Amino acid sequence: MNRFSLVAATLALSLFCTPNVVSATNSLPQTPSEWMDFLEKQSINQEDYGNSDQNFVTDSLPLLKDSAQTPDPNVIKIMIDPGHANYYNPSTVVNGYYESVMTWTLSNYLKEELEALGVQADLTKTSLEDDPDLQPRGHMSAGYDFFLSVHSNATSYSSIDYPVAICYQNLDWTDIDDTSRAVGQLLTDKVTEVMETRQKGIIWQRLSDNDRDGNGVNDDEWYGVLCGARYVGTPGVLMEHSFHTNYRATVWLMQDSNLRKLAKEEANVLYTYFRTQKESNRYIGDVDGDGSLSVQDAVQILTYYAQQAAGCSPTFASDLQYTTADYDGDDSITVNDAVSVLETYAKQAAGLQPTLLMIGDRAHS
Repeated sequence: MNRFSLVAATLALSLFCTPNVVSATNSLPQTPSEWMDFLEKQSINQEDYGNSDQNFVTDSLPLLKDSAQTPDPNVIKIMIDPGHANYYNPSTVVNGYYESVMTWTLSNYLKEELEALGVQADLTKTSLEDDPDLQPRGHMSAGYDFFLSVHSNATSYSSIDYPVAICYQNLDWTDIDDTSRAVGQLLTDKVTEVMETRQKGIIWQRLSDNDRDGNGVNDDEWYGVLCGARYVGTPGVLMEHSFHTNYRATVWLMQDSNLRKLAKEEANVLYTYFRTQKESNRYIGDVDGDGSLSVQDAVQILTYYAQQAAGCSPTFASDLQYTTADYDGDDSITVNDAVSVLETYAKQAAGLQPTLLMIGDRAHS
């Protein structure tokens, strides 16, 4: 090899091994976000995410699963979507890896970890072979707190390994997009940490090129599963767990122990975020969590106080119940707390509108 050939080969190798640092004289992207946009447009057929020309016809997209079976508003409900089906999307760098197998395995581990934390976790599929249509997968999340579609990404650039949380478009009329981005950032940071990817994960969005829901505004999601979840009002994320065209990431994702660890960490992220949300939005005095202050709440407080006065060791079902029962915030449960709840209930019954505080209000006061 002559000197000119050696220099050219070295330059080409450095270009493909460091995709985030490219020469200003070429047209390749320079940031992970630009790379994601470039890859999706160049390799649009590598992932079966949904046809952007497909309209959202609600009559032909019924819910395939009963919405959020648990009626208790205090229970966190997560719908998990294992991406793809059968033996789909093989790795081009490691024999034996299939994206569909990884997503099915990781999703089931995630379901187990969430249920161990007291979360209602359900899957959009019943088996590896089960393959519901994309938008109805999102539809299944109606009534849930969150929709998570599990994937790994693919590209012809084998050095790329950053995780990607694909989130909702910015919307003015709802806050589910804010939840999508907030949880997406937490998840991508956690996946970056656990997988120890060379490149830091990003959150990303992709707008459909037509009005899929027919509301006259071009603001719909390109990804079919996110389009379906957003339509039923559920915040969601399509999580790309690095790239299965990167050798190290693919080998990592093929190890069962790694998937179990990843599931545990992601479950903790989801549980912590949504538990905090539910606690912040709970009225002080609403011990039973039904969204109002009533005689039943006062009875539970008095029962706790009476057991305590009798020398017993009373407990509530959760720390959240104790926090809501402590109406005056003095870190003890007394008759005064019950009286305050009853006074508030009486004012409401009389047609007045007493000020109700939420736990989040107390935390910031």
